[in-house]
Amino acid sequence: MTIYHRLLIPLDEDGCTRSRFDTIAALARDQAACVKLVTVVDVDAADYLGSELAAIAPELIDETLVASARETLTEAAARLRDRGIRTETELLISADGSIDNPLLSAAKRWRADLIILASHGYQGLSLLLHESITERLLENLRLPILILPCKNETE
Repeated sequence: MTIYHRLLIPLDEDGCTRSRFDTIAALARDQAACVKLVTVVDVDAADYLGSELAAIAPELIDETLVASARETLTEAAARLRDRGIRTETELLISADGSIDNPLLSAAKRWRADLIILASHGYQGLSLLLHESITERLLENLRLPILILPCKNETE
């Protein structure tokens, strides 16, 4: 019996989500679900980086960030498609530094049944130092969320 038809999967910068593609593919296959991979480019960060790297124009940083994000989405989608999973992609842009708001909007717009997040599982002081998008999504989203721990190289 299928419960989930549309799985939204935000990709992170460090590969944590990609470390769980076997699990994600198995769930998508079991549910005969379509997967939508999304990533957020924070152009506000480009303004910050531009001030730090004054010799580089912020527009060039924006273009580089967007190109890198598109490449990440393309490669990740190919990995899932190779496993027989119907996969869509969407590049989300944030102009205000928020990562969770574009994800919330994408989930609603696409009518996702389930969001799958990979998490490092930071706690205590580490959680304060590493902004937790997972926690903000849990607070603001009214959809089921499956949180998978990151796999390390030894697993």
